[in-house]
Amino acid sequence: MAKEVAIRNIDELRQFSGNLKNLGTQLSQIFHNAENHLRHVSEGWDDEKNAKFAEEFSEEVRNIDALSQKMIEHSAYLDRLCNIQEEYKSMR
Repeated sequence: MAKEVAIRNIDELRQFSGNLKNLGTQLSQIFHNAENHLRHVSEGWDDEKNAKFAEEFSEEVRNIDALSQKMIEHSAYLDRLCNIQEEYKSMR
């Protein structure tokens, strides 16, 4: 038999999970929008400082994407945990 999962408030955990997923999605979207804006601004800023800045910023966007993906994965884990708890409670 599976070990009991002790979650006091499934609804609150599901809400947190949804918020975490939304945060991850929005964070990535915001940084991609900024990156697109930078590309537009860079059309009038053509030197090696711009190239270096743009490359560093793109690297940060990739880091944000990785963080965002982790947040979405954590959200999915929490959802699975809530499902297990609900199944266990319905069997009792």
